[in-house]
Formats: sequence, structure tokens, C-alpha cells
Amino acid sequence: MKMKIMRKRTMRKIFKKKQNLEDEIGLIKNFDGLACENIQKLQANISFASVHDSIKVIGVTSANRSEGKSTTVCNLANIYAEKGKKVCIVNLDIRRPSLYKILKVKNVVGVVEYVRGEADLSKVIQHSGKIDVIAAGSKTPFPAKIIQAPEMKELISILREKYDYVILDTTPLLAVSDALYTVPLVDGFLMVCTQHETRKRTLVAAVELLNHAKANIIGIVMTKVTEYSSGENDGYGYGYYYNSYAETTNGTKSKNRR
Repeated sequence: MKMKIMRKRTMRKIFKKKQNLEDEIGLIKNFDGLACENIQKLQANISFASVHDSIKVIGVTSANRSEGKSTTVCNLANIYAEKGKKVCIVNLDIRRPSLYKILKVKNVVGVVEYVRGEADLSKVIQHSGKIDVIAAGSKTPFPAKIIQAPEMKELISILREKYDYVILDTTPLLAVSDALYTVPLVDGFLMVCTQHETRKRTLVAAVELLNHAKANIIGIVMTKVTEYSSGENDGYGYGYYYNSYAETTNGTKSKNRR
């Protein structure tokens, strides 16, 4: 009897977790909510950053895993698409891809197959609502070589001409070095961190890696910002710090980080 009760409780937990998956990962569904408003502010500030230098290819990274990087990519792309922009997301987190789960596309053919010459562009582009998506593709023991291949540079060059914005979901900086190999491909980087979870020293270390690689950091996005998301059903709050990466290194504005 006890075993049956425990099984029922376990099944209810699994069902509830599955049912609330989209809320947990923070996909914006309410386009009138505060979370959406803050993503729109992010988009507006990216436009301000590109007044003198065109920013079409945006790299999104984080210091560590599970900081909302991929969800930020999806929400930013969705806002651009809602405003009539042509957007393509490219999953360059080849080691541990998650975009295909969030956007409900297949991860069978993607970046890896294109670089290897096993599939052309028409075969690797998928559609998720108004967004075009290129998944990571099959597993490879050499993800860094895939990113550094001439075919990857060719792919991004083609996408530049085809889309208004290309958003690259890259790897966390302190986990592996793959994101640093995307610097020559990217016009500007967004650094994602999590309120009350990302430690200041890890964020500083990640920013220093990008600076050392001479990357153009256009801002920091803070996810799960409780002050913004309280009372919302979006499951996610956003804060945006335009060109404020220097503030994280001198300690003057770090009250939201541990």
C-alpha cells in the first residue's frame, strides 16, 4: 500500500515537472508582461550599441551552465521576430545542446553536418514559429574544430546576408573554450548571469576571458530577477546592464551578485 502511494506521488511530481517545463526554462508567453518588456529594452540597447558599428551577429554566453543563456537566446530571437525581423538562431553549444528542446525542433542534422559537407543550408535550417533555427547536429569528438572550420565562417557569412539578425548560442566560458573561437564570427557578445546565483568572481573571470580575446561585449543580461518577475506568469525576469561589464570588475555595482 505504501509503495503504491509513493509511486503515485512520484508520478504526480514527474507530471508536474513536465507540465511546468516551459515556465521553468523561462520562455516568455505573455507579451504584455514585465519580462517581455525587459527583453525589448535589451533589444533596444543592442540597437543603440550598433549606431556606429553594425551588430547583426550576436553571441550569447555565460560564465557557467544553467544561467539562462539558451532561454535568453530564444526570447531575444522571439522579440525580434515579433517585430518583423528575419532571425536565425545557430546552436554552437555543440557539446551540450538544449535549444532543440526549448524550441521543439530536431537535433539530427545541423551545424556539424553542414561543416562536414554532409548537408547543405536548406537541409539544416528548421523553423520554430517565426524563427529559423540551425541545431547543433550529431555528436562530435572535436566541437572546437567544427567552430574553427572555414565552413563555419562561410555559414555565418551566408546567414549575415540572408537575415536581419543571427544569434549564436555559445558554450559557457568557464566550462570550455569553444565560445572564444566564435569571437571572429561575432559582432557583439551578451554575457548572461543569474541573480543571487552567479558569483562575482566567476563573472569577472568570464568577462576577462572575452576581453583577452578582444571580443566586443555589448552588455550583461541578468536572469531570474525576482524584483521584476514577482507577480508575473512568465517564470523569468530580466535585467539588462548596457556596457556595464566594467562595473563587475571594479566592484562598484555588484549588490545583486554574491
